Amino acid sequence: MKSIQTSQSGDPSFGDFPDDGDLWEHFVANFWEKKPTVLSRPFGNSLVSDSQALSWISEAFSNRGSQLGKEFFIEGVKQDLPEAELLPRHDEFSIEAYTKRLAQEQKIKDYQFVLYGLGRFDPLTTVSTKKALQPLIEKIGLPAGTLDTDCFFGDYRETAAGLHKDNAAVFSYVVHGQKTMLVWPYEYFAHATDNPDAIRQKVRLSDIDFRQHLDAATALVGNPGDVLYWPSTYWHVSIGRGDPQMTFNISLYFPYRPRADVDEILNLLTKPKLDSLWERFYPTQGISPQDLAQQVPASWSKVVETYQEVLNSKKFQGMLLGAWMRRVSSGGFTTRPIPNLDWKISSRDLVRGHEQFPILTAPSEMGKVIVAAAGMIFLARHDGPIQTIINLASSGKAFCLEDLEGANSASSESWLNEGRELIEKLLKCWGLLRIEGLNTD
Repeated sequence: MKSIQTSQSGDPSFGDFPDDGDLWEHFVANFWEKKPTVLSRPFGNSLVSDSQALSWISEAFSNRGSQLGKEFFIEGVKQDLPEAELLPRHDEFSIEAYTKRLAQEQKIKDYQFVLYGLGRFDPLTTVSTKKALQPLIEKIGLPAGTLDTDCFFGDYRETAAGLHKDNAAVFSYVVHGQKTMLVWPYEYFAHATDNPDAIRQKVRLSDIDFRQHLDAATALVGNPGDVLYWPSTYWHVSIGRGDPQMTFNISLYFPYRPRADVDEILNLLTKPKLDSLWERFYPTQGISPQDLAQQVPASWSKVVETYQEVLNSKKFQGMLLGAWMRRVSSGGFTTRPIPNLDWKISSRDLVRGHEQFPILTAPSEMGKVIVAAAGMIFLARHDGPIQTIINLASSGKAFCLEDLEGANSASSESWLNEGRELIEKLLKCWGLLRIEGLNTD
């Protein structure tokens, strides 16, 4: 078994990374979807803090997080949700303090917490993750599947899911402890599945004892701040020594079938019409099979006409564009943040935009524009205050409702009221951020 890890100086002991130049350009040319490696602190040392990670666990496994994706395992066996005593306390600000209490007071060992779709837990983490990935995305493009983030935490000795592969390239950021991931190229276990498309899909090989194949494995070893990377084709399993560890995984899912996005829109528009179309029998009485073969039934033709009508409609084109705008405005993150509170702003409440999630627009019908922000879309008046808000948000400076009036000499009370509604809507979907405690009426 060969090992890839960072040295004491922080340089990878395997991978031949240059001392200077563009890290991501070198990574794409030599490793992206080719072979695994370990990156020495490519996102800095604070992509995820202890307090952030502990808040995820508290939020997900408390009553407030009933709709959030999570799993809890002991000795590799899935359990009911953990009792409150197993969750972080309000006065525990470090993972070390939390795990020490679990070991000493709760006497719990070989446990694993798994959190899925962290964009729902903490939208600001999505912002920082997108910023960290931007240099890479600029070189490889937006992933056609999903871009998602997960968290794995515990003192477990191996992944509860066992040996498996995903249809995602994974960057595993080490938050706490030392992380070891064993990986194998696709060809090594290809014989173990009869799925002809397994190289592009998620496949579990939990019936295989990976310990019998350690000689062929590559061990990726990382410490806090390091990132373990493996391509989408690689089989993998995490192993541990019984010490607490936490990783924040950034997964880029592909390949992806674009028809899934189009089908979703098409079904939304055709379902009401097609649900009312049904037959008990086809009218074939007294007609020879040869005559029947000359023309498809009228109900079939009606289905085709319905699809043709929808495909040629402006509504379909608008929804198609809107779906794409959602993808672009979110930077590929398809896990939508839980909507923000229904902010009610005063005239001097400060808000700001952020360059990682720009507010985008595209023309629509009836004097409207489609507005997309952080993966959400809605309609606004073309001649309303939306463009003024976008200009202020893209300036990088904080602004308030009063600034709308100063930016448009022709503004009226109704124009400003519409601006207030738009700002509150953008705050709700995280398209704008509120700066708390400043300049409030």
